[in-house]
Amino acid sequence: MEPKGAQRSASKPCVWFVMGKGGVGRTSVVAALGTRFAAGGERVLIVQWALADAVAPLLGAAVGASAEHVIAPGLSTMCFSAEETLREYFVDHLGMRWLYDLVVKNRHVQRFTRAVPSLDELLFLGRLYWLITLAGEERGWHYDRVLVDAPALGHGISLFGVPRAAASLGLSGLLAGECARVQEMIDDPARCAVILVTTAEELAVEETLELGPRLVRELGRAPILSVLNRSLAKMGVLGPPPSTLDAALIPLYAALQRKESREQTLEPRLTAPVIRIDEALLDDQSPLRCAEAAIAKWLSCRA
Repeated sequence: MEPKGAQRSASKPCVWFVMGKGGVGRTSVVAALGTRFAAGGERVLIVQWALADAVAPLLGAAVGASAEHVIAPGLSTMCFSAEETLREYFVDHLGMRWLYDLVVKNRHVQRFTRAVPSLDELLFLGRLYWLITLAGEERGWHYDRVLVDAPALGHGISLFGVPRAAASLGLSGLLAGECARVQEMIDDPARCAVILVTTAEELAVEETLELGPRLVRELGRAPILSVLNRSLAKMGVLGPPPSTLDAALIPLYAALQRKESREQTLEPRLTAPVIRIDEALLDDQSPLRCAEAAIAKWLSCRA
């Protein structure tokens, strides 16, 4: 069955941000989404807020960089580089190589731009907008869906406030236009969505509950999905330990109980439908395979 998203994005490419605290498995989730959508016939690009490609090795492919890197039929990766984004904007998009060579590449100008607050974030968002609008015409890169392995949660959420904050400075000209286009993309639920990933580890739960409301405020709507990764629900460890359990394992059993209890407490407080990805060790599978199974089931239910 083809994912519902494949039908929607055929006419209007969209960007999905996969967000969560560091270490909760965002990369496994974004890789699982990418393979599923590509299997459904979409042309998918995974963009990573990182200089090192973590997705391609996870899927058994060679490491990519800041250019499009095809890793499977219909599936590519790309890492974000602020320097390369500036070059593409001035040279490929505006056709102003002279300005880029004369001004932007000047080391004194570069030192100044590195000090501008949130410039990298604005460049990142502008690149995402370009990828779903003009990249096909200018570079031959055509995508139905762009999946973003976003920065860690607090930083990731701040992305959505950057265009509005920049616009409030009274900018004009090209930069003002870029801010307006990016803000329009963020405000359109058909073009921009968020998936929130967490685990039931104590710090991840605290950060998710603290920053979840802020994400809703900055984005202007709830995420389309919450993912409880490395779930222990299948174990069913709540309740007294088995009478046959070795005494030395009782502290471990108690720790598992606390984790499952946090899962049950967290789930009703999340602002989006929740799916669980089982702890990989329970099925002797890789985290990616567990994520793919849960994502495939969710997408089939949406179709």
